[in-house]
Amino acid sequence: MRVQIAIGLLGFFVSNAASQATALLPFSIIGGLDAVTLTDCTGANNLANCGGTISVNGYTITIPKNTLVAFPAAFVPFKQLVAKFNTAGSGYAGLEVAIDGNVKNSVHIAGLFSISQFSLEINMGKIESLATNGAIKILNGPTIRINDPNAVYSAGYTLDPFFTADDENPSIIAFSGASMCVPRSATDAKCPQSNRPTGNDFFIPDVTKLVPFRIGDHLTFSGRKVGTEVICFEIVVENVQVRTRGTQSSFIRVEDAIIGVFTGDANAEMADTRFIGYFSDAAATASIFALDVDPCTGRETERLVGNAGVRNGDIRNKWLWRADATTANQYTREYIIKSNGGQTQMTGNSIVVGQYVQPVTEWIMPEANVPGLELPSYPFEKFDHLVKGAGPFVAVEPDTIFGPLDPFPGATQPVATVCSVGNTDNLGEPVAAISPADQTLIAGSLVTLSGSNTNAALPNGNLAFTWTLVTGTLVAGVLKDATTPKASFIAPQVATAYAFSLNICVTGSATRCNTKTTTITVQTKASNAAVTDVVKVESFTWVSSQSGTISVSCRSSVVDGTASVMTLFATTLNGGSVSMVRATGDPGLFTYQSRSVKNPGSVSCTSNLGGTSGTQLATAKRRSVLKRAPGNNRH
Repeated sequence: MRVQIAIGLLGFFVSNAASQATALLPFSIIGGLDAVTLTDCTGANNLANCGGTISVNGYTITIPKNTLVAFPAAFVPFKQLVAKFNTAGSGYAGLEVAIDGNVKNSVHIAGLFSISQFSLEINMGKIESLATNGAIKILNGPTIRINDPNAVYSAGYTLDPFFTADDENPSIIAFSGASMCVPRSATDAKCPQSNRPTGNDFFIPDVTKLVPFRIGDHLTFSGRKVGTEVICFEIVVENVQVRTRGTQSSFIRVEDAIIGVFTGDANAEMADTRFIGYFSDAAATASIFALDVDPCTGRETERLVGNAGVRNGDIRNKWLWRADATTANQYTREYIIKSNGGQTQMTGNSIVVGQYVQPVTEWIMPEANVPGLELPSYPFEKFDHLVKGAGPFVAVEPDTIFGPLDPFPGATQPVATVCSVGNTDNLGEPVAAISPADQTLIAGSLVTLSGSNTNAALPNGNLAFTWTLVTGTLVAGVLKDATTPKASFIAPQVATAYAFSLNICVTGSATRCNTKTTTITVQTKASNAAVTDVVKVESFTWVSSQSGTISVSCRSSVVDGTASVMTLFATTLNGGSVSMVRATGDPGLFTYQSRSVKNPGSVSCTSNLGGTSGTQLATAKRRSVLKRAPGNNRH
């Protein structure tokens, strides 16, 4: 299931009223939704990001402005939840909600908010019959349908879009993650019978098409009961294994995305972080990225956090990536898992084979490890999507930017980023800066031109950035993102120098600009035998499972293919070193994963171009078992 659940302590005690008013105290509440209200949401403040309050189990909980409520496969503004709750016949009263937050000045303030009919609801059964209108009859059980507003998996269902199935990161799948469908006719081109060979374990003929359900398929499904039917947001066909060959993009199934939240509080125990899933290709590997969101534009940036491959000997093609909560981190609402074998766009929908965007399914909050002391507060200041905001939420009102939670359930209220363009006449001129000022590097490197405006009174939303090549020659189109603060290009295999200018302008009653220049010197092995690429260890984890499992990724600054070999050095490897695997679709990235390897303590990498990384220490193991609150042990 893709719903987010925060697991923490289900209650708390305080010694006196004074401590409640001065300290942040954690709370986790799961119960039926009794009432909802909007606060300060009239007139000019009647916006999509309004906050309010909810009543659950006798508590009144403040829902901050800019809150997005996590449904099983959708994020919905709190204002829309209130409207649905107050719609006659909606059935939203009594739905199960899970709230995690802190008590601040005697007020319960929510940080995380998810909703479902029953968070651990699950059903199983075989298909008895299928109808072209999308109805699926379960043998000796109910009739189910897919909640499918865009008719991707079936003829469609539009009555309750908040509880939708995910039609971009498929939640209607075979065991391996391949997207399944209910044929709309005997000749449904979007759900062709030709994509379902005989048997229940087969190689898919066409990864750009969905795979049809058949009578006898054994389903595990979750949904919301509406009348006599179950309207599903998640279906897994447990007895159908759809495989892909090495020439095809691999389907990715994500079973769990569990994050153990770090805190520096000495009175706290922290869980580890685990991403678990399955591939359709036994040889597949994948990289896991946090999706950082620009609070003004909504633009997503991928930040690598780890790599995963099929566990040795696992006939289910199961993969696991684990890391310990031993250092401070910044968490995001969603993570993307991308196959290193590349991606393929499906036909007629928004599904991309070979990648999967996954919200966190469980946030495991710090727990007290010293009885008798106050419980550690929940560190929401480490959640980027709560501190910075979700940005422009185009699913509702594009002009509304969802900023930081307000009031914030932490000690300090974050300052919202200034995004709108206003009167800049009294804010001075932009001041251009480039860092580093000049660069010398090897041919084939990805060159990043990083500019900024150092006049803090002028936010980037008011500025126009332009990078221009002044000296040297580049093929048209090689310079990327030339109208943003950060431009880039791949240095050609020619020993030469380039000069670029960065021009930053602001428009008020008159246009005001400032310019800075930088020199990029490109060297080749022929012009300077001592020049090397820059190599770094991007991730290194070791866990004790499977007699010791090591996972390492290293990156070269050279991305044109000339960095063709990367050697991993570790004392516990056979011979002390091993060649890493070059990732497909991510130039410069090399990965290695293996079992039955003792903890080497540290690793380093060296490329065929001579670049050597620094030594990367291993992550220390702190917990081997995830501790969960009672009743939340489904995973």
